[in-house]
Order: sequence, then structure tokens, then C-alpha cells
Amino acid sequence: MSKLTDALRQVPPQAAMQIAFAHALLLAGAIWGDVPYVVLQTLLAGELLLINIATIPLYPQRSVGRHLWDVAKMAAILAFILFFVVISYGVVSSATREGEPLRLALHAFKGLGVADFGWMLAYLLARLTASMWQASQSKDPRGTWARQNLLFGGSTFVAMLLMVFGAFFIGNPIVAGLARVGIVVDADVMLSSLMVLARCATALVAATMSASEIDAIASNPYPD
Repeated sequence: MSKLTDALRQVPPQAAMQIAFAHALLLAGAIWGDVPYVVLQTLLAGELLLINIATIPLYPQRSVGRHLWDVAKMAAILAFILFFVVISYGVVSSATREGEPLRLALHAFKGLGVADFGWMLAYLLARLTASMWQASQSKDPRGTWARQNLLFGGSTFVAMLLMVFGAFFIGNPIVAGLARVGIVVDADVMLSSLMVLARCATALVAATMSASEIDAIASNPYPD
């Protein structure tokens, strides 16, 4: 724990501020944009999958089949995680709302139309396209891409895993406990806040990686 604390202190203040500001915007967008927690997690999972696809052109030495297999594996893993994200959200929501947990969770998607998902996809594609262009213009395309996307993609993945347990063992006791004394807490706000905090924390940990460690990831992000 002390080693981690010491490492976090080595994160450049500017980088720490950028990470904190980006996650503050993400949380504000989720809360004031009235984005349900499960939709936020689906958006982040979609970003992870697109990062996986967008990384392919940087490693032409690998066969198309191996790249497609990696994408398929990532899609399957994300679907598995999202299943438990949905279930855990339903359990937390049932503390303040009547209904079956799964039905409550799926209801969060009910108000979203094709246009909403279209805007989400357009945002992700625009962000990744800009990032790809920036990487292509740099002297070290793979290193730039790894710093901007692979590390944060890994942070998102770890945060999603943590939130499966966080929803059950942190979010649910808080929401259910307060409901017993007459205080209703919005499950979406609670869980989205926990998710953003988890992702911010994992992003800060990723920022402690040395240049040599990042170069190693950039040279081969596909451990076989």
C-alpha cells in the first residue's frame, strides 16, 4: 500500500488534474444528462471494443484472423461483465423501487431510441478518430496510442470489474440502508458516482507506469 501511495505521488500534477477534470465531466454528463448507470457502462464497454478494433491497423504484422479472434474474445468478455452489471444494478434499484431486479435494469434502456445510440456511437467514433489521427502524426504512433487509449481502456476494464462487486457490497448496502430510514437515494447517481471514482482511481494508477512499461505495452499489447 505504501508503494502504491509513493507511486501515486509521482504522477505529474498536470496529468492528475487532467484525469480528475475528465472524470468530473464524465460524472456531470451522466448525472445532469440523466444517463442511467447501465447505459453509462454500456457506453464505456462500447468504447473499449472500439479501442480494440482501432488498434488493429497499428499491428499489421499480426494476421487478420488473430485480430478478429481478439475482438471476438473482448466482445464476449464485455458481454459477460455487462450481464452482471445489469443484474447488480437491478438488485440495487429494487431497494427503492418495486419490481424484479432484471426488469428494473432493462427498463433503464426503455427510454432510449435509435437516435440516442446513434449520438453515442458518433461521439465514440469522433473521439477515437481524432486520437488515431494524433497518433499517426506523432513520431511514436504506438506509444502515443498506448498512452491515450490502451492505458485508459485498461482502466475502464478494471473499473467495470470492480463495480460488479462494488454495486453488491457498497452501493446496495448504502441504498438499502438509507431506504429503511426513509431516505431515498437514486441508484443511478450512486452507482455512476462509484463507477467514475473507480475509473479515476485506476486511471491514476495507470499514470504511475514508467515510460519503459508503456513502451513494452505499446510494442506488444496482445499477450499470447
